[in-house]
Amino acid sequence: MEPAGAPTDSIGGLAPAVYTVTVSDANNPGCALQGSVTILNVNDVKAEFYAQPAVMSYLDPTTTFKNMSINADSYIWDFGDNFFDFTKDPTHTYPPTPGIYNVTLIAASNRGCTDTIMRTVRIDYELNFYVPSAFTPNGDQGK
Repeated sequence: MEPAGAPTDSIGGLAPAVYTVTVSDANNPGCALQGSVTILNVNDVKAEFYAQPAVMSYLDPTTTFKNMSINADSYIWDFGDNFFDFTKDPTHTYPPTPGIYNVTLIAASNRGCTDTIMRTVRIDYELNFYVPSAFTPNGDQGK
């Protein structure tokens, strides 16, 4: 921020508030205009999502991402496995290999403001137990 009296046409780093602004002509000190300016929160984009399910079996490693971002118009998804998507609520199938993946969502507004969030999803082994419904202890298979 420039010191008072220094010529400038822009000021950065302002918090949301109401400011008094004075515009004057350096060549004509008696010529000035004063008014108020309301600075809003410029970056009102908030990225948010969840995965359903967030923990998957390696036998069915597919999940749907529910995008709950606020004030965003476009999206970039990085699923953490070198695949990307640009839709609002994508579905993604991971390799059938157990592991943890970092999923990143970048949400952007049409004004160029962005917000980023990262969450993890996990692919687990699935244990299956098969119990026979009938057996024959002497091996005659019921004969």
